[in-house]
Amino acid sequence: RGELPKILTAKAGPKALEVARAIGWLQLNFGRYRRGFAGKSRETRNPHRLQQILESLRKRRAHLETFALIDRHNSELSGALRNADQQCQLYEKEVGLIETALDRGETLDRVKRYVDLEETQWTTYKESFAAKSRGSRNLSTLSRMCDTTRDMLARTEQLHQADARHTAHLRAMSEHAQLYEKELSEIQNTQGELSPARRMGELGAAANQCFERYREAFAGTPRSAVDPDLLDRILEDLYGFAAQMERLVLPPGSSEAAQNERNLQIVHDRMRIYDREHQQIIKAQAQPVH
Repeated sequence: RGELPKILTAKAGPKALEVARAIGWLQLNFGRYRRGFAGKSRETRNPHRLQQILESLRKRRAHLETFALIDRHNSELSGALRNADQQCQLYEKEVGLIETALDRGETLDRVKRYVDLEETQWTTYKESFAAKSRGSRNLSTLSRMCDTTRDMLARTEQLHQADARHTAHLRAMSEHAQLYEKELSEIQNTQGELSPARRMGELGAAANQCFERYREAFAGTPRSAVDPDLLDRILEDLYGFAAQMERLVLPPGSSEAAQNERNLQIVHDRMRIYDREHQQIIKAQAQPVH
């Protein structure tokens, strides 16, 4: 399946390129699930992140189906749609199982899970939003972070009624949620004031910053010594930038539209490279140390 976009792109015509891009989006979402959820303890996973991946996959699947309705005898398309359907069913089931696992166990264990998940949101905020240009930030990611933090706050508050030792955690969660909500509003206002061409420039610069983060943290460093979670966060940022690039409305045939298309293709290519590298890192770190 990993070779499907290349095979379809090799066929002539812009429609083949559109189909290849649509299938590429599916595969990028499969990679998001693999990096963040496959083989990992459900008690430590974020159901809001998986729900967001599921919703994205459903939209991408629906878009791909429009091509399948035109070309009903294309086995590559039908196979990609079946795969997407299977993954959607898996992710939907996993969301419920993660929700159940989060609330299992003793009070202190549960609070630790909630705090750990909230601190993961805070790490993402510091890396991907704090002191960054608001013109390129991904609203859906920050919205998900806010939902996660509010959820973990509510779960901790329920347990706090029986154990008053969690006051500091509650205060931090509440402050972070308020910060995210304020930042959401600021980002919306900033992006609403920018022209599509300016947004294109902001997104291109943000993607280049991600490429630099990758070079600094991974290039020339043994796979056994790097942080795969950092690479996952870089990939999530790139996914958000690519999705925004795709939504930009630029004059057809303009130099800006052509540049945006080139930028989007570069980001897609880098994401595939980085995702393969993430898999290699996981394999390397699973090897026994001699």
